[in-house]
Amino acid sequence: MARYQPFEGVLSMQPVGRVAGRLIMLVSAPLWAAAAAGAEPAPAWSGRPVMVPAAAHAPTVIPAARLESLLGAPLSDVGLFALRDGRLVPVPFQIDARDASGRYRPDEPDGARRVGPQDEWVFMAVDAGARLPAAPLEPAFAAAHAIELRGDGASAWLYALAVRDGPAPRNAYRHVRYDARSDAIVTAAYRIGFSRDLPFLIDKFQWAGPDGAPRTANLIDGMKVRHTGRLFGVFDFHRTEADYQSERVAVKAGPVRVIRRTRSRVRMFLGLRTPSIHIDYLAHRNRITMDLIVDLPFAIGLFLSDVETLTTVDWRPIADAGPMRMLTRAHPDGHVIDGRMSDAERAVGNSADTDYVITGDGGDILVTLSIDPALPIAQRIHLMDDQSLPDPPEAVVGQYGNSGFATTGWERVGRGVYHMLFDLTLVPDGERPRGPALLESTLPPDGER
Repeated sequence: MARYQPFEGVLSMQPVGRVAGRLIMLVSAPLWAAAAAGAEPAPAWSGRPVMVPAAAHAPTVIPAARLESLLGAPLSDVGLFALRDGRLVPVPFQIDARDASGRYRPDEPDGARRVGPQDEWVFMAVDAGARLPAAPLEPAFAAAHAIELRGDGASAWLYALAVRDGPAPRNAYRHVRYDARSDAIVTAAYRIGFSRDLPFLIDKFQWAGPDGAPRTANLIDGMKVRHTGRLFGVFDFHRTEADYQSERVAVKAGPVRVIRRTRSRVRMFLGLRTPSIHIDYLAHRNRITMDLIVDLPFAIGLFLSDVETLTTVDWRPIADAGPMRMLTRAHPDGHVIDGRMSDAERAVGNSADTDYVITGDGGDILVTLSIDPALPIAQRIHLMDDQSLPDPPEAVVGQYGNSGFATTGWERVGRGVYHMLFDLTLVPDGERPRGPALLESTLPPDGER
């Protein structure tokens, strides 16, 4: 992976990547030059600039409908550009397809696809540049939109353009890579891997260096899922990830976002299983969003009562590593994770906090849960830090900072399609914000919605 270097005047950092050769011909002169005699007329800028919030650690997502002059253009003919040293150069981006309900279509190849109103433009604020002078564009472009990104008291600019005689040039740099052979996602900040038997679960997490190579051991024992309740009001109901069937069904590996979809079902009783539960992992350089999609054809309360679900990550004690801590808004100084449960740690679940930070050697992770407003369930932070307390199935016996969220009230959920977003913002050593400041830096999951 290409190395990062500071770029003065931009919100944060700019990747130094390789650019397709055709770029040299396209930008051999400034792109706002006047049209030559007899050439196609220069395109007009479309409306006022699109203004969006931006943060260096988060992707920026813009609904394609907001860049209306580019709707219907072939994907191969559109590009995203930044002003560098008086010239427009392409930056990494992608346009992801969504259906009318808003669900992603990772199995649909870009190919000859055209930009649709449900689609999303996805890019990183760190790639933005200076503002283009107010002057006509070259006639090589058929449509143009300016995008202003605001954050940290500064503004930066990107330009979405349609090339008249395409294809548009592309920047070959990738903020995120997918390794299909090992089913792993790699960035200049982290590397994650998934369970071979249950691919909806992350079972490896390592902080990475600028080249994507891991610089720590695997820090997690694994993701855990626990469902408890009463079946027909009579029988105890207890299920774990071992009661799931799961398969990976689609992956779209773009330069800014990897969309990885799994389909799972949970064992109920008498050989029956739940309807399919889909999980879309949306992975970016510093952010992972797990979009859990539940499509219920019946009310859960017909079968179950007093339902609680725990979704957690159990960590590993690493020899010679510094201490880990859990930081919350109620306790910004944090709780030391050491495998010995304290009274202060027991009180974590009594607070009204809905996010927390895990900090330690290698970096900080902000964990947030966003629940569909239509879901009548409650959430609370869960923490169990007791290595003497087994919680099978697990590779390392005991619970070392086993943390995540408990959700209750599922028996009140009726028919419908619901979403829950588990969002991880990952800030490695050497980047900011860190610690308590990370709790104050959040954007909506996966950028703008």
